[in-house]
Amino acid sequence: MMIQNLDNNKAVFSHLDNNKAVFSHLDNNKAVFSHLDNNKAVFSHLDNNKAVFSHLDNNKAVFSHLHNNKAVFSHLHNKAVFSHLHYNKAVFSHLHYNKAVFSHLHYNKAVFSHLHYNKAVFSHLHYNKAVFSHLHYNKAVFSHLHNNN
Repeated sequence: MMIQNLDNNKAVFSHLDNNKAVFSHLDNNKAVFSHLDNNKAVFSHLDNNKAVFSHLDNNKAVFSHLHNNKAVFSHLHNKAVFSHLHYNKAVFSHLHYNKAVFSHLHYNKAVFSHLHYNKAVFSHLHYNKAVFSHLHYNKAVFSHLHNNN
C-alpha cells in the first residue's frame, strides 16, 4: 500500500489511524489517476515560477487539471510550492467552488504517497488551517494537523 508508511510518520498523521474511514475508498478508484503522467508539462516550471500559483485564484481551470497531472503532487517534495500557498490562501479559496477536484484526492492514495517523505509540506498547514478549511471530504483528518507537529 502506498500510504502504509504514514503510520511511521505520526507527527503529521497521528490521527490517521482513527480516521481510516476518510481514506477507506482510496484503493477503489486508482483508475482516475491512471493517466497522471500524460500532462506533466502544466506544472513543469512550478519550482521556478511562483507566479503560476499567483494566478490560480483567477484561473480555476488550472486546478481542473489536477486530477490529470501527477507533477503537481510530485512537487510536494518542494517546500516552495506550499510555502507560497501559505501566503496565498486565495489559491485554495476557489477549491470551495470546485470540490470535484479534491473529490479525486479523497479516492486516491497516490496523492498522499509523497507526504510521508516531507513533513515540512504540512508544517505550513499547521500554521494555516484555513487553507484546507474547505476540504469538506477530508476535514476530520486535516483538522488534527492543526494540533500536531
